[in-house]
Amino acid sequence: MNWIHTIILMSGLLLFSGSSFAKSVHFGSRASVLSLNYGEDTLLRFPSAVKTVSKATRYQIQPANSEEPDYSVLSIRPRFRSGQSNVVFLLDDGTLVKVRFVIASKKSGDFDGIYDFRKQEEAPNTSERAGSLTVNEFDLLKAMIRGHRVNGYRISRIDKKVESKLSGLELLLYAVYRGDDYVGYIYELKNVSQGKTFDIDIRKLSLGKPNLAIVSSIGNSKLTTKKNENKTYLYVVAKSAASFRKVALPVSVVEETKQKGGA
Repeated sequence: MNWIHTIILMSGLLLFSGSSFAKSVHFGSRASVLSLNYGEDTLLRFPSAVKTVSKATRYQIQPANSEEPDYSVLSIRPRFRSGQSNVVFLLDDGTLVKVRFVIASKKSGDFDGIYDFRKQEEAPNTSERAGSLTVNEFDLLKAMIRGHRVNGYRISRIDKKVESKLSGLELLLYAVYRGDDYVGYIYELKNVSQGKTFDIDIRKLSLGKPNLAIVSSIGNSKLTTKKNENKTYLYVVAKSAASFRKVALPVSVVEETKQKGGA
C-alpha cells in the first residue's frame, strides 16, 4: 500500500469520543462538506480500500486498526485548531471521494464522530429504509452510547464486577447488547484510589486472545480522584463469541502529588 508522504500513520485502535455516532455520507462528483473537532479522532469508513490520499497536510490519518490494517476504515485528526481544506481519497477501484473538511476548535453538539461513505446511487429510498433491518458494528455502537434499543438485539442490565487488575480502579459490567452477529458490552469504570490518576488508552484495548474487539468508545479517558472526573463508561462492540471477562485495558497510572504549603 503506497501512501503519499503527507500521510501520518499511527498504531492503535481508533479512539472515539463518548458522544460519537455514525452518519452516512453519499458521495458523488462534488465534495462533501464534513466537520471535524480539533483534538478528536473521527472514523472514515469507505466502500473499498483507500489507495492514496492527497492534500492532507492539515491532518493525521491512520488505519483504524494497525494490528490488522483495513484501509477501507481510517481515522483522521486535525493538526490545527481551525480552518478548512479539500482532501481527495482515491479508492482501489478508481473511485474518487472528495471531501471538504471544516475544523472546529470547540466541540459541536451535532458533531458526527463516524462518517460512513456510500456511493450516491446507494442512497436509500423510503421503501428501502422501511425494509432494512441490517445492523452493523457502528449502528450498534451508536445505540449503546445513546441507550437505544436495536433490532435483533437483546439488552440486559448486569451490574457485575469485573477484575481490572489495577489497585484503585473498579470495573463493572453495566449492560450487554447481544445479537447473532455482534455483542456489545458497556463497562463502568471508577477511580476509587487515594491519589492516583488513571489514563486509559483504548486504542490498544483487547478482548481475549485473539482479540475479538471490533470498535470501542470511552466517555473520558482520564480518571482522577475528583468527584466529577472519577467515573466514566466504556463501550465495546465485539464478535459474538467474545467474553466480557477478558477485557484488557492499557492504563497508565500517575501518582498525584500534594504540594506542601510554605510557612
